[in-house]
Amino acid sequence: MKNYNSFPARLRHAMDLRGISATQLAHSTGMSRSSMSQYLSGAKLPGFEAISSIVTTLNISSDWLILGRGQIDPPTEQINYEAINIAITEMISFAIKNNVDNSKLPFVFNLFYRQALNNGCIDQFFIESLEALSL
Repeated sequence: MKNYNSFPARLRHAMDLRGISATQLAHSTGMSRSSMSQYLSGAKLPGFEAISSIVTTLNISSDWLILGRGQIDPPTEQINYEAINIAITEMISFAIKNNVDNSKLPFVFNLFYRQALNNGCIDQFFIESLEALSL
């Protein structure tokens, strides 16, 4: 495996993997072709906004691009559906058992949201919670 030990080498590698030229990347990110050339030659390092645009456009990990750590592909969110179901069931059970007034549901929701946050399953938690509460 080739060692991509510099920012320009990692950027070039990511562009090659995604099949995008420097001109295309500059255009897609709203940067000048001159700036992109400077990033690729190592004459200049991009700022935060430029890095963010590059990472988003190429769909790569910012840790890998900036520091050379981890994998090139961004991490995928792993959803723990069992934890989501438990959190929703507990939230609804709590609300019913305690005759929670509808005006208090946001507070109850927040408690169980924090539980889902700790279990790393936020997005699906919101979707399923809202579906369950609308029944």
